[in-house]
Amino acid sequence: TEKERCSTNVTVRRGVEAGSCSYGFMPLKSLIVRKIGKDKNEELNEALKSPAHEILRSLNLELRDIGEIFTLEKNGTDPREAVCKWVVRHKKILENFLPPGYPRIVTDERSHEYTAWYIVMMEVITILILVVAVVALFLVWKYRKSQAMIFAQPIFMCLITIGYCFTSFGGIMFTFDPNKVSCNAHVWLIMLGSTIELVPVLVKTSAINKLTNSAKSQKRVSVSRRGMLLKVAVVVVLVIVYLTVMTIVDPLLPSRVVKLQDEAGPNVTVQYICNSKNMVFFVIYYAWLVLLLIFAVVLSIQTRSVMSQLNESTSLAMLVYSHVAFIILRLTFYFFRTYETTEVPPDVLTSISGMLVCLDALAAMFIYVFPKLYQATKEPENYQEKTIRERIMSLRNTDDEADLQILVCTANMGNAKPTLESMQTWIPPGGLCSSVTPLDNNKTILFDNFDLIVIGMQEATWRDSKSTVIDEKGSFNEEDPASANDVLNAMDDQNTSQLRVMIKSIIGNEYSQMAEEQRGQMRLSLWVSDRVINKVNGIRISGANCGIGNVLANKGGIIVSLNYNDTRISFLSAHLAAHEGESYYKSRCENIRTILREAKTFGLSNKLDTAVTSHHMFVLGDLNFRTKFDGDKQDHEDHVKLALDMIKQEDYAGLYSCDELQAGLKNGDLLVGFQTLPCNFPPTFKVKRAAGFDYKAQRTPSYTDRILFKSFEGLAENLKPLAYEPCVDFITSDHKPVRGAYTITPNRTNELEDFILDGSYRLTFEKMKCFGLPAGDADGSSDPYLQFMWQSPNISGKDVSFTEKIRKLMKGKAHVWPTTKYISKTLNPDWGDAKMSFVVEDCFVGQMIFIAVIDYDTLSHNDCLAVVALNIHELLTMAELSPTISRPLVWEGKAAGRIEFSINTSHATTKRGLPNAKSSKRRFYDLDVF
Repeated sequence: TEKERCSTNVTVRRGVEAGSCSYGFMPLKSLIVRKIGKDKNEELNEALKSPAHEILRSLNLELRDIGEIFTLEKNGTDPREAVCKWVVRHKKILENFLPPGYPRIVTDERSHEYTAWYIVMMEVITILILVVAVVALFLVWKYRKSQAMIFAQPIFMCLITIGYCFTSFGGIMFTFDPNKVSCNAHVWLIMLGSTIELVPVLVKTSAINKLTNSAKSQKRVSVSRRGMLLKVAVVVVLVIVYLTVMTIVDPLLPSRVVKLQDEAGPNVTVQYICNSKNMVFFVIYYAWLVLLLIFAVVLSIQTRSVMSQLNESTSLAMLVYSHVAFIILRLTFYFFRTYETTEVPPDVLTSISGMLVCLDALAAMFIYVFPKLYQATKEPENYQEKTIRERIMSLRNTDDEADLQILVCTANMGNAKPTLESMQTWIPPGGLCSSVTPLDNNKTILFDNFDLIVIGMQEATWRDSKSTVIDEKGSFNEEDPASANDVLNAMDDQNTSQLRVMIKSIIGNEYSQMAEEQRGQMRLSLWVSDRVINKVNGIRISGANCGIGNVLANKGGIIVSLNYNDTRISFLSAHLAAHEGESYYKSRCENIRTILREAKTFGLSNKLDTAVTSHHMFVLGDLNFRTKFDGDKQDHEDHVKLALDMIKQEDYAGLYSCDELQAGLKNGDLLVGFQTLPCNFPPTFKVKRAAGFDYKAQRTPSYTDRILFKSFEGLAENLKPLAYEPCVDFITSDHKPVRGAYTITPNRTNELEDFILDGSYRLTFEKMKCFGLPAGDADGSSDPYLQFMWQSPNISGKDVSFTEKIRKLMKGKAHVWPTTKYISKTLNPDWGDAKMSFVVEDCFVGQMIFIAVIDYDTLSHNDCLAVVALNIHELLTMAELSPTISRPLVWEGKAAGRIEFSINTSHATTKRGLPNAKSSKRRFYDLDVF
């Protein structure tokens, strides 16, 4: 029993005392034995093992041996001395456990590392790659104005090449002797270089995708180079922050790699590699590279259908393949380098890793940079399209008195690629005025070149695979017409680029494209000559879709507005609903209203459309208005035969009298105030694709392709038509293009100085009435009131009620415009004795004030019923001549009643007093305020 084994009575106790009973130190002895057993099973680097390690591996200490050591210590011996005494007692036994190869002979090879000839050779290769990257950077900068570099964005190309320089320099740092600086420098350089190399490519490509997607969805977007560079800068700063944190928290430091030269020998070598305490930052570094490459894969897929000059899909895909391959190789050599039992020296593996980094950069340059440099060296001349600003600065100031010579061109391209010869019959080579036939054949256009060429196109898309053939008769045959899917999914692709290049080759380098807009198959571009380019500013672009549900862009319009010498000129290119019949005629009228309602280029108020706010406006395009003969009994074949007979007899006046558009303008169904010149030529639709007029019997020959124009009141004499003609020899479409030449005298000329009314005038509207307003409420009536608006800074109005100010401020309105009280339930309101008074200082030609007739609604948004634009200069000069002034009201181009009022004028005293006519400073209409 335990009592017998542990008894203090010698006669009772059985066995030896030591080990027979549980003494207090037994748990401690057990712990030591277990620890020795654990240690002896661990795998250690052979070169780092102590001689005692093999002893411990082979030695099995029992509790009785540990107890002997504790007994020595218990007798007053120091613990260390107790162990040593125990070893001395058992020396002969322990000597049998001493392994061979000891003592070790340690050799530190720091002074001999990275000096072998093959490592020096790798270092030379990495330096040469760095030199190549620097030369590439120099060449990118040298050819930055070439067409290839302009399309590739020279700023981004420079950044990308700088990234390759950083990466190559980081690869060189691998071949240096590891120290605290070189270890961290190569990580900084490689990670920054990879970021600066890839992020600009991704940002630029994503911007291209954004533009492409906006073209698909018919949305206008703006892409700022400054914003793109800011995105790159933000990412680079974040990477720098990460690297800074890494360097502080867990920097890379030289780490010893100890290796036993011979398995049984005593010789040990010590070499050094760069290493950190843990793998977290290492994993983050490679995860960042993989993330960038994943983005690159996504973008390469998205850019497959982008126009060739901007298409980066192939380059991105090749970059991804190259980078992934080199990353796998680098990771392989990294693990070989850190695996201490490998036979290859760490300095060799490290140098190979550095060379792989440099080779990765070189491969990327061959994929992305060198092809663009090759294209740039083939065409090293400066790309003219992107040097407009420099050319403007070098131009001489032209005389303010110069009129603006405008050529307006419109064509339905028929979904076929035009031949250069056809385009030259439509757009005059060099922009020469002499190429256009004047209205009066006995006169010639006195100007050499047009100042402004406006080109509108419809159905301007085609498939590149389409084969075009011109037969012996000069006819144009289509072997593979565009499908409906091609039409509806048209976007800014190679078609637009081809048209742009073709137009540029025709009109020459004296013209610069100042505006270009695409909406589905529609195109509108604005080309300005160097003679007037420094006077054209304030360009605004908008548009609207009129296809199914007003979503699809197979029909719709594009508007471009500009300012020339204080004269606001607008161009609307439209493609309206097709087919013959009354319902289609109404659809065309509604299309025009939709475009004017939704496409705004004037920011003062959404109540004011471009037709109201422009001093001069042109409408061009395939408007699709048809020839409509009287009599419902005749069928289609009769109409076609009648039209062909009139064409054969050259009775163009009779045929034009049956034109739907002319009747619609007369009836006020659309484009009130616009006019078009008579079509003294054969109809432009529907013809065979050949020279001359050879009509197809499918449609009644009609004047579908038109140009209209309108001038602000009092400025009609400033716009003079010079020519209006079809282009007979255009053979690639079933429409014949039309072009018109016009001259505009701008509002600001020396000749008009006498028409500036110096001084301050009070303008008072009295006896205000409206007649025949449209109904704004469901019961067929309206609750109208008048609202007065203006943009000129030298007009001020005082008649704004306190409640109106509060109501506008609560709605967040920036402007509080003067209004009258509303009158309930009437379409012919009369405001009786109400007066609206304004002060005008230094009134000049073309200065506008707008009156909007608005239907007041208590619970819902107030709706605009009609608008009129008034010429203040005309009002001041007419006030004494006509006691009552009457003007037509319009809304979205359609007649919407009339307004009558009286005007009283008087000199007004302002805070600065009446200006002196000789010393007053002339101020002009600032069209760029909004």
